[in-house]
Amino acid sequence: MERLKIIRDNSLTLKEAFEKFIRNCKIKDLSEYTIIYYKKSYNYLTKYLKSEYDNPENITIKYLSKEVVDEFIYWLKDNYNMKNVTINTRLRGIRAFLYYLMEQKYFERLHQD
Repeated sequence: MERLKIIRDNSLTLKEAFEKFIRNCKIKDLSEYTIIYYKKSYNYLTKYLKSEYDNPENITIKYLSKEVVDEFIYWLKDNYNMKNVTINTRLRGIRAFLYYLMEQKYFERLHQD
């Protein structure tokens, strides 16, 4: 299973990390529509996590893996009957969040366990 290589404190929850990401987006003066898009993408991810786990608010960033993303994609197809183009649109928002975490040195890259 692929995991993100952690190089900084990995006790940050996904929610805390996403709040930092949105704060950074506002500092960079990104469009409010872009921020809304990122929030919608993240909301799909949290809906998936809530459907699979008892306490998704406590999931830390070290939990992120290719397997989680693959299961998220399957969940979008199964629960929302989304097509690949729509799924890729949702994933672009999540990818921006992950790139921010890489930029902030919370993890380096995907790697094989």
